[in-house]
Amino acid sequence: MNPPRTKRPVLALVVHWIRVAIVAALLLLIPFPVPRRAPEPSQRPDIALIQHLLPTVESIDRTQNATGLWPLFDETSKPVGTYGRTLPAAKQIVGYRGPTEASIIFDPEMNIIAVRLLDSADTAEYVDAVANDDAFFAQFVGWPWGGPDRSVKIDGVSGATLTSLALAKGVLKYVGGNRPSLLFPSAITPDELRDWFAEADTV
Repeated sequence: MNPPRTKRPVLALVVHWIRVAIVAALLLLIPFPVPRRAPEPSQRPDIALIQHLLPTVESIDRTQNATGLWPLFDETSKPVGTYGRTLPAAKQIVGYRGPTEASIIFDPEMNIIAVRLLDSADTAEYVDAVANDDAFFAQFVGWPWGGPDRSVKIDGVSGATLTSLALAKGVLKYVGGNRPSLLFPSAITPDELRDWFAEADTV
């Protein structure tokens, strides 16, 4: 009579728990969103940040105007523009790990003068790549309130596509523009589906 086999079930149980431990370890390695450091939208903005983008600014109004923007003035108290932030208007737009907030300065005619990354919940390396890409931010200059013409191509930052396009989408939403998708701007064509659906003629 053969002895009962006990080693195989024990070995299977050990292998199972090793696999569970590996999966748990991999989950713990996923970076958590960085807590937002930016001030609340109703808090008066830092004038040094604004002067870095628009040196002629000497003062900021004490309160936001009816559209939630902060009026900016030069040394003669002449209005030179307004300042806004994309959150909370764009809080539902998520990049790689979470929302990305931008600061925007408009001229008196409500055309964008400057955009800069203010804060992000995304991974630090992606955030740094976006923050240091001057060409990415230059594309927003001149956008009118309502957003640019739909023919204007909006570029992301290579290596930080999700973070940069989330910021761009947030700027669009803030100024009242709309695009169905910045990540996939073109509709799928039947030709792209032929390898999987040979008979496809419409999408």
